[in-house]
Amino acid sequence: MNQEIMTFAEAAQYLKIGEKTLQRMISRKEIPCAKVGNQWRFLKSILDDWLISGMQRHSTNTVEKVILDHETIRLSRITRFINTDLNGESRESILTDLAKPLFEEGLINDLDNYVSRLKLREEMVSTAIGRRCAIPHIRKPGENRACNPVISAGICRDGIDFNSLDGESTNLFFLIHSDSEPTHLRLLSRVTETIRSQKTVKSLLEARTPSDFTETLIRYESYIDLNEKN
Repeated sequence: MNQEIMTFAEAAQYLKIGEKTLQRMISRKEIPCAKVGNQWRFLKSILDDWLISGMQRHSTNTVEKVILDHETIRLSRITRFINTDLNGESRESILTDLAKPLFEEGLINDLDNYVSRLKLREEMVSTAIGRRCAIPHIRKPGENRACNPVISAGICRDGIDFNSLDGESTNLFFLIHSDSEPTHLRLLSRVTETIRSQKTVKSLLEARTPSDFTETLIRYESYIDLNEKN
């Protein structure tokens, strides 16, 4: 189901929009899709990620459930690996730096294969969603052993062209690693929500140590907790 290929009509129905609206979105290159012969095709898992990354509210089924799920996710606890000086020579070097701690901890079996899959995911549609941030990820690592969800985060000081949706360079990265699709989507939603705060992004980019980075996440989560109580 995660790799379900949808037709034009099925995609429009899934997104709850008219076919003319979908055609306009394709013409403006606003939605990830590919042409097979003379027919448009959509990968459901990519559409789900695109919806969450853009914080849209048109989704149904699993995605809608995730967006409405109020279970608290603490990024400050899940973000176990933090690199405040990523190698910004290329997209591959960024992805390798982010994935390497997962390999060293035994969370993935084959570093090269994992990075290749991350690169393939970026080629389908960039995970750089703007605001100088990107959320690289792949659905269900598959050959890797079951594990608790974890995030590997990093800062590229000089920035890098990561094919961001806003055309700007990217400096802040959150690599999501989870073998559970619902958890994966919740994490994607939580990270996207967090980086909507320009103040938080600024503070994260100013972090000089992993402790600084974690403390910024804790301050943001404390602020959210306080607002929810009020």
